[in-house]
Amino acid sequence: MANGSQQVRLIRSLTDEAALLIRSTQAPAIIALFLGGLIYPDTARADYVKPHAEVVCQKGVNAALIRFTLTANEDPIAYRQLPAHIDNGLSGTRTLGRANCGMANGWIIRIRHGEKQPFAYGMGGADPAAFFSLWVAQRKILSRKEWKPGQETDYRDHGSPWLIGIVIRPDRPTYCYVAGGVDAPEKGNISCRDEAFSLSRYKVDRIEYAPPPRQPSGGRYHPSGARIGNAHHLPKISAPEARRYRF
Repeated sequence: MANGSQQVRLIRSLTDEAALLIRSTQAPAIIALFLGGLIYPDTARADYVKPHAEVVCQKGVNAALIRFTLTANEDPIAYRQLPAHIDNGLSGTRTLGRANCGMANGWIIRIRHGEKQPFAYGMGGADPAAFFSLWVAQRKILSRKEWKPGQETDYRDHGSPWLIGIVIRPDRPTYCYVAGGVDAPEKGNISCRDEAFSLSRYKVDRIEYAPPPRQPSGGRYHPSGARIGNAHHLPKISAPEARRYRF
């Protein structure tokens, strides 16, 4: 049986081959592809890929890592390891699937991720682009940024680079990529670059971090709705009614 990276490449290539065959109406070739799946059932079993993203922090380290990868079927999640001088060794941490974590300076890093709408037709329709949004200290820094190009984009742009990791530091983020294509993201040289960053340029996201609902100013409330602040202002209720309520 093919290993995880081979399965990912196989799935992506098969979806495109099928789309090309259907568009060119080459029925005999489609039949041959189907028969190949019957002859090699172990290979044919590799039928879907799943994107993953998580954020990594370590106690006392003033940096955070956001990392991305793909898995085939139920294969274990395995992220690429970045150079230690880039991420302070954070990429050596085992996967925990966290969406929030804190840096040593108190910044909370949060991510949300998803995929664009897949389609059962067209080149790359079953392999859509994947994206994420990033918050640093309650500020939205990135919104729906694409880390995995869809298969159609790969063909149109001749192998768009894949973002496999971002290292967040107080003074800068570092973005790390691998070349696009059927071997991404498991293989390929990793290239990283710093970008300018200033947290003060961003406002607190009041939608993602909505303030808690306002609480009553104090005291308890009578079943009638009156605030219990002055006992002689309470409406009178009968003994049977009183037993129905618990304060």
